[in-house]
Amino acid sequence: MDPLTGLFDISTTEVFVFFLVLVRCSIVLTLFPFFGDKTIPQLVKILFSFVIAIAFYPLLKKSHAFDLVLNDAWIASPVGILTQVCLEAIFAFALSFIAKTIFDALNFGSYLIGSFMGFGSAATFDNHQESYASIVSQFQMVFIMLLFLSLGGHSMLIQALYKSYEIVGIGCMRINQDVNNIFISLGGFVIAFAFQVSAPVSLSVFLVNVTFGVMAKTMPQLNIYSISSIVTTLIGIMLLIVDAPELEPIVSFVIEQMQMHMFEFFKTALL
Repeated sequence: MDPLTGLFDISTTEVFVFFLVLVRCSIVLTLFPFFGDKTIPQLVKILFSFVIAIAFYPLLKKSHAFDLVLNDAWIASPVGILTQVCLEAIFAFALSFIAKTIFDALNFGSYLIGSFMGFGSAATFDNHQESYASIVSQFQMVFIMLLFLSLGGHSMLIQALYKSYEIVGIGCMRINQDVNNIFISLGGFVIAFAFQVSAPVSLSVFLVNVTFGVMAKTMPQLNIYSISSIVTTLIGIMLLIVDAPELEPIVSFVIEQMQMHMFEFFKTALL
């Protein structure tokens, strides 16, 4: 191995492998839940990704997570370098998409709750998502993120990132039908889970609106529509307070699903 300089005993291949490790770390940590929050400055994300890559590299080298002899062939041509960088980028985007999509199911469920409560039009700019979101959705996502951190969701994501190198080594990703099936099933899971999360409040508010509609038709002199929106909002808020203790097992279930889907992706991407 030819040293790049006389000051450091590192080879060109090792530098290239470290760059590939950095590519996966930087993309994943930029898009993962919490780590990829829009309010975190880009410079902080870059520095954090670089620190994580430096911490991972010697551990992966010691555990033989990549074969430096095999990687010598990658830098023999520009095509080989570009191919490996693209593979790492595709793997990182796919891994981030799985974690982000499952976590956003909670955001979608909160949005449905706010819409049924009548806050669909009462939207403010959400700095975390860089888009407009309902007040109820933003309020719930603050507590969900705090629960996510308290339950160790952030450490689980870092561990999953490290395990991805051990299971799917550098340049070992393979795109097959099983990988496509994972993303197809993931879409169905996210939609179904979002409706399950919002069902207690949404269905209750919907039944209240149906009751008001029947009363308005049978007794129009009461002018029930003048108070329906206020009552609907108050009932929705009370149900949110009652359901608040159930957020912890829901967030815990989301963390388990993240871990399960990511490791399933690791196994299928290696075949």
